[in-house]
Amino acid sequence: MAVEVVVEAGRRRAFARAVDWPGWCRQEKDEDAALAALEQYRGRYLAAVAKAGGAAPVSGVSVVERIAGSAVTDFGALGVVAKADLAPLPEAESRRFGELLDAAWRAFDEALASTPSRRRWTKPQRGRSPGAIALHVLETELMHAAGLTGSPLRKPISAPAEDQLVEVHSRMREWLRHAPAGRATPVRRHGFEWTPRFAVHRSAWHALDHAWELEDRVAG
Repeated sequence: MAVEVVVEAGRRRAFARAVDWPGWCRQEKDEDAALAALEQYRGRYLAAVAKAGGAAPVSGVSVVERIAGSAVTDFGALGVVAKADLAPLPEAESRRFGELLDAAWRAFDEALASTPSRRRWTKPQRGRSPGAIALHVLETELMHAAGLTGSPLRKPISAPAEDQLVEVHSRMREWLRHAPAGRATPVRRHGFEWTPRFAVHRSAWHALDHAWELEDRVAG
């Protein structure tokens, strides 16, 4: 059976993401290019989540929903809740999503640890250094946690930042273990809407996107 995909398309960018596979998501200039990139990254995604989430998606993709993007989409990030994100999150699915999310987080941690330069988690950090990427991921995870749980987490980043990221992920895991199974009502945080499914998709995509960026830098 083909993997169901949501396409979020803005004026300058389009994202294709697999409905049942958080983190398997690619962006390109338009829908066709995004779908092609999604297929191109199938093997890389499967390698990242090999120990999580049950049977692997092995054949084809099918677009089941198209949504209009926003300024966030054109900036280069997932920004719009899809109808698929409103679906109930029963216990077994919540556990599976949690396992896939863990795999994405682990992939980022391993990619960061493999960078040849010593990473620094202290501000100020700008640009694309490993330390800057790590702090950016932490800042974004604070937003994802607020979107997932519906409750804001503390800002600004405290020291040591590594410990805070562990804490944020621990709280997100705990929420998923006890997630309500009913239909998700979007909540507005940080300028756009969230549901639990959307927050998991965005966190997993963001972690893997930067993991692959770091891996490509080391390989290149």
